[in-house]
Amino acid sequence: MQSLEQLDQFTLTGLDNRNRYMELLEAGKENALKQVGGIYMDLNGLNRCNDCFGHAAGDALICRAADALNDVFPGEACRIGGDEFVVICCPVTQEKFEQQVEALRAALVRHQVDAAIGSFWQSLVEDLPAFLREADDLQGEGTSEARSAALGLGEPFWIQ
Repeated sequence: MQSLEQLDQFTLTGLDNRNRYMELLEAGKENALKQVGGIYMDLNGLNRCNDCFGHAAGDALICRAADALNDVFPGEACRIGGDEFVVICCPVTQEKFEQQVEALRAALVRHQVDAAIGSFWQSLVEDLPAFLREADDLQGEGTSEARSAALGLGEPFWIQ
C-alpha cells in the first residue's frame, strides 16, 4: 500500500505530481505570495521519441528531464502531465531565479534534453494560476524545436 506522500509523486521521476501542483495552486489562491518565480517546461519530441524508439526511451527522456530539474530545483518541480513540468519558487529574488533558469538550461543540455521553457518572476503574486499562465504563455513563444529549425541546428539531441 502506498503512503499518501507517495501518491503525490510520480513513481517514474520522484517529482511531485499534478495532485501536489493543484494543492499549491489552491494555497496560492488564498494568500498573496512575495518574490515568486515560476517555470513551465514542455519536453520537445516526447511523442516522436516514443513512436520511433519505444516507451522505454520516452521514459528515459522524462527521467533525464526530472534529473535536470532536480539538479537546479530540488523538491520544487512538479510533473503535471506526460511532457509538462512546473516549478514554483517562493520566496526567491529575481536575480537568483534568473540564475537558476540559466542553470536549468545548462542542466538540460548536460542531460541531453530538448525542452521549451517559459519563466516568469514577480515581486507580488495575488493570483498564482494567472501568474503561471503567464509563464506558460512565455514558454509557447520559444519552443526549442522551432528555435533549432530556425538556427539550422537539426534534430533534437535524442535523435542524433
